[in-house]
Amino acid sequence: MSKDNDRETLRQSITDSLHAGAKPKDVLKLVKKQFPKTKSKDLALAAFSLMIEMSESNAEAAASLQEIGLNARKGAVEN
Repeated sequence: MSKDNDRETLRQSITDSLHAGAKPKDVLKLVKKQFPKTKSKDLALAAFSLMIEMSESNAEAAASLQEIGLNARKGAVEN
């Protein structure tokens, strides 16, 4: 799988979890379980890129994505 494919899969997993109504910290835990080798940096970048994409159309999701990105960067992801 290519790096771009990995990034898109990670973004899709985050999006699916948010649409399922999961809280930001739960999304982090779920995505980290699905992708245990993913670095926090990559998880944060995926969340921030989604936040930018959704900022105008869905403010609530954008706020959740911001929290996910910030928590991932702080290393708040538990395995």
